[in-house]
Amino acid sequence: MAGYVKLFDYILDSSVWIGTPKYVKVLWITILAKKDKNGDVISTMQGLEKASELSQEEVEKAMVIFLSPDLKSSTKEMEGRRLIPIDRGWHVVTHDFYKKLMSREEALENDAERKRRERAAAKKG
Repeated sequence: MAGYVKLFDYILDSSVWIGTPKYVKVLWITILAKKDKNGDVISTMQGLEKASELSQEEVEKAMVIFLSPDLKSSTKEMEGRRLIPIDRGWHVVTHDFYKKLMSREEALENDAERKRRERAAAKKG
């Protein structure tokens, strides 16, 4: 099954984005794309290097950022850390929050689309 991740525009205002080197941004998007439905990224550091096309040094530096507390993060869970180590990889700390947010947003979008179809059908009928 292919993975899918929806990016919210406020990633551009996040502390993982503002003021960080490009390699941090590239690796974060790579991690989001690789995570499974539970928010787990099953990979090695070498796998992340290959997938992101970043150097070993860039991946290591970015991972230090993702695994460390971030006082500027708007997410206070796990002191703003973005990742926690698990067997065979890492877990994206905010996965559940954004999954629920996406579900609510998709429900609103689906409802709006259903109403558009109903109005269009009523005009034809």
